[in-house]
Amino acid sequence: SGFQGGGGTSTATTHSNYSDHFMDYERSENDGYFKALFQLVHVSSIAGCIRTSLAISKYVLSLDPLRDPMHVLPILDHFALASMSTIQDQFVVDLVSSQRISVNYLEAISEVHHKCDLLDLPNWSYSYALALYRLELEEKEDQQHENEITSKSDNPAFEALKKAIEKYPEVVEKLLDKNEINLIGRSFQTDWPSVLPHLRHRSQQKRMNSAPSVSSMELSKAAAKACQLLVQIFVERNHKLWSGDHVVKWLYKACADLSNDEKKETPEDNNDAIPYQPSLALARYSTIDPEKYQDRIQRLPDEANPLDPALLGQAMNIDPNRRRLLRHQRNQHQQGDGQDLWGQGGLGFGQGQQQVMFGGQPLQNLDPDSPLVELFWRSLMPWNHVDGVPPPER
Repeated sequence: SGFQGGGGTSTATTHSNYSDHFMDYERSENDGYFKALFQLVHVSSIAGCIRTSLAISKYVLSLDPLRDPMHVLPILDHFALASMSTIQDQFVVDLVSSQRISVNYLEAISEVHHKCDLLDLPNWSYSYALALYRLELEEKEDQQHENEITSKSDNPAFEALKKAIEKYPEVVEKLLDKNEINLIGRSFQTDWPSVLPHLRHRSQQKRMNSAPSVSSMELSKAAAKACQLLVQIFVERNHKLWSGDHVVKWLYKACADLSNDEKKETPEDNNDAIPYQPSLALARYSTIDPEKYQDRIQRLPDEANPLDPALLGQAMNIDPNRRRLLRHQRNQHQQGDGQDLWGQGGLGFGQGQQQVMFGGQPLQNLDPDSPLVELFWRSLMPWNHVDGVPPPER
């Protein structure tokens, strides 16, 4: 079937060479196709099919890479790194280095175009550094070279990680908390209490200097909100990738190196330094829902308590001595009229007519106070009858 593309009608197929196919998401006939693909990404992720989610995410992004209508970029890096493949690590590095993919946002009223690179996204800045680190480890064969990579400060992975921490220092502590890393204890290899105050100070400076000179304060707030959502998604999905001992040590060395650099700076340098501010183009992701990027299906809201006593109180309050209403009502009719409820002249369902039961009288009466599921299945048998319920008219 044909889908409407940006320059006319084109047939979109899930082909290996799909980079030449583009599709306009804003056309109504294409909307369902995009949503179905993104839902397939989500379902495949829940099922543990990470490479399937990665392939579909690449395809969805290639259909409209300029606008990223389904917001694939916040999760694409996770699928690539979670595949645990050198090829996908190289894909992350090549995609960032090529600068072919960027984040674009067009203001609705002023029509001002904002643009930023992938490394301006918090998830891509950290994932790019981790991908470089993995590729460097892959090139080394013994543990000695691994220690050299971890400690050497002039390699691309280490510098990329330092830049990521400078942009988004709040991510480090969130990753450590999610991985349950001890942030109080000290050791010869890691001393987090000495570097975390530096990161918190950077985060505070970043919040206090949140773009005070921009003309559109609403857009600045939207970009700040988008950063928070992107960080939340990144930490939730990628924290396990940062839980390895060698990765934690590498992360600590980068934080310690930044802390030492700040101590060497003069007070004049600290006053002139302007904290990094997120690009206004990130406002494109200010409305994303983090639940759509989780690896599980949210059945109940977080604030709901299925064991709430107020909800279970009535169900758990069982009085075994209470009267059975239907049986009690039938006995009243039998005693008052001298006839059975189903008999002629009786009050109730008989309505003065003799009820003819198909196949004769039921052989067994079921107690209406029995468990509901048991009562339902047993009532399907033609020889059973629920006490107090009239037979169907035939």
